[in-house]
Amino acid sequence: MFEEIYKHQSIGEFRDIIRYNDGRVKITPWKRNTIVDDIGKLVACFMKGQSGYGGIGYWVVGSGLDAWDDVTPPSPTTGDHGVLTEIGRKQIAPSNMSFIDANGNITTSITNRILIDLTFGNSECNGKWREFSIMGGNATATVGTGLAVNHKTHGLIVKTDQMQIERQIRFTFR
Repeated sequence: MFEEIYKHQSIGEFRDIIRYNDGRVKITPWKRNTIVDDIGKLVACFMKGQSGYGGIGYWVVGSGLDAWDDVTPPSPTTGDHGVLTEIGRKQIAPSNMSFIDANGNITTSITNRILIDLTFGNSECNGKWREFSIMGGNATATVGTGLAVNHKTHGLIVKTDQMQIERQIRFTFR
């Protein structure tokens, strides 16, 4: 029942701001992503004060499958536990997270909405990007660890050392 509430009422949205070394900037529109069932486990760990489990910890980037380039990538499901093919992860510090109001403006007041803003620098997670997840709980720098909050598949982005990608995600928890 608890997972059903979060699965259907919580919202995740993301966008990319891609900055190329030659000065070009590409900003994608806000798009929805799938909140997964593991969020219920993460919330239960918070409520219990489970030892060894914390909040949101890592932004995980995945390459998905090359076959996705020929068709629309498969839609994530609420039963997903993160990305299919992890190529890297970057730690999310508390300074990368802010509370936001109903209009998406950063606020010092505690709300049920957060914004995560994280930049992958020129040398970070280079390769074929087709999916991502936010991981928490017992997530570490080790591939495959943690409880997933969400999962998103998208068209191919080839991340090189000639670009930085600032990824922003907004979560509304209900």
